[in-house]
Amino acid sequence: MSTTETMPAALGQQPADREKIFDLFRRWGYLQASLDPLGHLPPELHPELELSGKSADEARAIYCGPIGAEFMHLPQAERRLWVQQRMEEHAATFAPASGPQRILERLIRSELFEQVIQARYLGTKRFSLEGLCGLIPLLDEVLEVAAARGAVQALMGMSHRGRLNVMLNIVGRDAAEIFAGFEDVDPRSVLGAGDVKYHMGATGQFTTRSGKKLDISAYRAARRRRLCRAGNPRGNAKPRRA
Repeated sequence: MSTTETMPAALGQQPADREKIFDLFRRWGYLQASLDPLGHLPPELHPELELSGKSADEARAIYCGPIGAEFMHLPQAERRLWVQQRMEEHAATFAPASGPQRILERLIRSELFEQVIQARYLGTKRFSLEGLCGLIPLLDEVLEVAAARGAVQALMGMSHRGRLNVMLNIVGRDAAEIFAGFEDVDPRSVLGAGDVKYHMGATGQFTTRSGKKLDISAYRAARRRRLCRAGNPRGNAKPRRA
């Protein structure tokens, strides 16, 4: 006999019934999570989740929302409880600080920047963020929340890829300054050649929606090989004793 046959749709009025309903969504709710906003991956129907009522609606909002948590198979009870508490106690905080319009605006700006560089400076050495433009609204959200919780400075070490996009849309550098690096009209280009504009990194200020300023710096994350060479120009050669 299926759960839907043993549990009437109105089940959930009593605390014990509510716990049974929540347990079903803890176990199977991830199958109906809304993980694909484009609709290519529709939620999977599950007969044990065909419930109605206040308790079912609450559980569905937590476990079938934009976050899917598969954890009831874990053998350690304390680990299951840890995930459960964070899903249910902080359900109200799942909503992003940035609304859909701001997220879309950040995505469009990020994508257009890459398209302009590709069309205007075809063949120029660069490290595009194309295919990963979601990094910009992600960083936007992280810094927005960090500033709201009292952060005053952020230091980012990152790879070559996407650094120019981050410099423009997150660090707040002027677009003309970045394009000048491609035109070789920036006097600072005498400091080096090739991809010097990536190596220099940038500092600036991130402005939250409320107008709060957050000092931010984005630099190239040093490779271990380069650190070794900086400390020992002979590479792998062992230093001689004095």
